[in-house]
Parts: sequence; C-alpha cells; structure tokens
Amino acid sequence: MKAFIRKSEIQKVVKRLNLSDARIRTQIGDALGYAGLNVESQAKVNAPVNLNRLRSSIQHDLDRKNLSVSIKAGGTSPKGDLFYAPFVEFGTKRKVRVPAGYSQFAAQYKGSRRGNFQQLLKAIAQWVKDKRIDPEATFPIALSIAKNGIRAQPFLIPAFERERQPLLQRLKKIKP
Repeated sequence: MKAFIRKSEIQKVVKRLNLSDARIRTQIGDALGYAGLNVESQAKVNAPVNLNRLRSSIQHDLDRKNLSVSIKAGGTSPKGDLFYAPFVEFGTKRKVRVPAGYSQFAAQYKGSRRGNFQQLLKAIAQWVKDKRIDPEATFPIALSIAKNGIRAQPFLIPAFERERQPLLQRLKKIKP
C-alpha cells in the first residue's frame, strides 16, 4: 500500500521553479524527504500494534532523480503475511470506511490478495497464543471476522493528510 500526493498538486507549486537547477532540485528533494519521514513516523505512531510487523513495515522511499517520495506499508514478505495493510487502513466487509477523496485509491485493494479461511485461522491462532487467550476462541473469532469483517484502523492516510499542507508550504518557500 502506497500513499502519494498527486503530481498536479506539486506541479502547481513548483511550476515557477527551474527544475534543471541542481540547488532547486536539492531543496525540493529535501522537502520531500522531510515530508516522507514525517508521514512514516506518524503512520508508525498511528498503526495498530499486534506483533509489530505492520508498524515496522512502514517506510518512505525518496527518489531524488524523479523528485518523488512514496510511503509504503505492508507489502509482502517472503511468507506473504503483510498483504493486509490496506485492510487495516480501510476495514473489510460491512466495516469498510474510505475517507472522502480516497475511493479510487482504496478500490485498487478491493478483493486483492485475499487469503483463505485456513490462513485466517492460522493468523488468529497465533494472535490467540500471543494474547494468551483460550485456544478454543480461535475458530469463533476467525468465523466472526470472515462473516463481519474488521473495522477500519486508519494509520497511513491520517499521517499523510497531516503532512500534505506543510509539504506544499515548504515547496512554496523555495526561491527560484
């Protein structure tokens, strides 16, 4: 799962700048890197913690050449167990909550990389064990999640929204 600021927003702000000027490109890259780090840090604070895998998967990636920064959460590990970031962010089934303006972004994850009930049982069994809950609760919990979904626990979008305007303001302050 990646968050991004639309290129058009940044282009409006930096169109007055000479992007071939190395000093300007450095300042823009610095502003993007600072924003990426801020979003990463805040998303980690916002992320729900179970085994700390989701929180530790959040990272920003600055591309100075293309003047872009992306913030990633989840992804896939060799075991394929971190695909669930969008489901945590937006919820599932009847409990999906997509913030205004993010429908298209959320739609790319709808129905993607769905696991099966056995994978859900395995994950819940591990969670039950870690939380020292009676193992007999595993099946009813998994069944409830499969039937009703999980509530949204937004972590990335709130962090991103919090940093959007400060980034645009920093970019506006760059002198041509």
